[in-house]
Amino acid sequence: MQVIKYQESYSSQMIQEIMPKIFIILGLIILIFVLGFILPFKISVLKPYWWIMMLLAASIIPPLMNVAQLLQEDLEFFKYGKEGENKVLQILEESLDDNFTYITNYVIPNTRIGDIDGLLIGPKGIVILEIKNYAGIFRISGEDMYRKLKGDVFKLYKKNPFEQIKKQKEYLDKFLHEKGIDIKITPIVVLVYGKINAITVPTKVLITEANQLPNYIFELPLIPEWNPELPNKIIQVLGVK
Repeated sequence: MQVIKYQESYSSQMIQEIMPKIFIILGLIILIFVLGFILPFKISVLKPYWWIMMLLAASIIPPLMNVAQLLQEDLEFFKYGKEGENKVLQILEESLDDNFTYITNYVIPNTRIGDIDGLLIGPKGIVILEIKNYAGIFRISGEDMYRKLKGDVFKLYKKNPFEQIKKQKEYLDKFLHEKGIDIKITPIVVLVYGKINAITVPTKVLITEANQLPNYIFELPLIPEWNPELPNKIIQVLGVK
């Protein structure tokens, strides 16, 4: 499988943005600690003011530590997201042959619906992947997701992955049609860590666990218009090469 990286994922971009902020705040904490708790006892001219400097340092450091902790939590969240995207990519690379091309984090021109996590082009047409790191056990009823609380008790999950991927399919279909390409587009929501307990009411969008994704792709019918040159034509129209 050929892999084309269109751009860095949102998770990767956020990791690169957060890391410097954490280092700056940690540097400030160390600097303020030295100024407030060490220098007053090392420099004689500052000794009369030691209690003022310590008080100031003690009032400034805790809020900075809180900010650093929040940034660290955000960093772990986005690392988790990046790991999920890499896991899906690895599964596809191990399962699909050279007839498939995978484009990461594609943005449909002139739209504001976010990037497409994964765009798979091959003999089954185009597959749009929406990769989610939801944790837990889920039941799917139409376009509603219910997360397991305990036993057989499930609660409606506030996050809904279906709306975004349906918009992405609609906009991509329109964009390709305007460029003279009419091809089947299949949207699939991929749960990297979540488990599907049951699908009680069929959904218009396929949803699967990451390790079952290749099976879903293999079961898709071949498109009649497929030919070896079609992927290159699509890639050229998408503007990724």
